[in-house]
Amino acid sequence: MLGIERPVPAVLAITAAFDISQKRQAKNDNQYRKEESTAFMANTTKLTRDERKKAKRTSRKKRKAEKPLKPRDYARGSKKPKVKKLARGQAKR
Repeated sequence: MLGIERPVPAVLAITAAFDISQKRQAKNDNQYRKEESTAFMANTTKLTRDERKKAKRTSRKKRKAEKPLKPRDYARGSKKPKVKKLARGQAKR
């Protein structure tokens, strides 16, 4: 038959089952990640807008106190890619 063979139905069934199991695994992983990221979030539906803002601000301050950023050992903007004047376009000529 000119070297073209039709796939065997058993092989198709196995690959279909494998695809389904991979999709299930991915769904479970995503569900776990979602639970993990929202586990520590407080329920703020009962609070007013100002109370929510105040709670956000205090949690931000608390996080900053617990995990301060290390001081920068390089100048700000020094790691930005340098661009030639011609690449900027006509605005800078």
